[in-house]
Amino acid sequence: MLISTRMETKSLLGNPENANDYVYVAALKHLAQWKDDPETFLMVKNLTHDASDYAYCAAVKALACGWKDNPEILELLRDRAQNDPDKEVRELAEQELAELDKRVSQG
Repeated sequence: MLISTRMETKSLLGNPENANDYVYVAALKHLAQWKDDPETFLMVKNLTHDASDYAYCAAVKALACGWKDNPEILELLRDRAQNDPDKEVRELAEQELAELDKRVSQG
């Protein structure tokens, strides 16, 4: 499946039951290209509450990579690292926080 436009990608993410986890993750990575679009940011941020653990982790990672300069991301990652019930998500958030700290200290 080729995702060619932002609208198609948003449509896919709006209907996660229509896609397997791999397609869902690909759509999240595709959306990160539009990091200057506030609507896209909010959509991906809202996907951090997705029921699928795999897609949920992908949304957290997409936010950390695509919107690393957004102050809300640091807050979101800290919250997930401390409060998420899923150990894998807590560890992912800790890794992303460490990566962001490393980038800040380097430059």
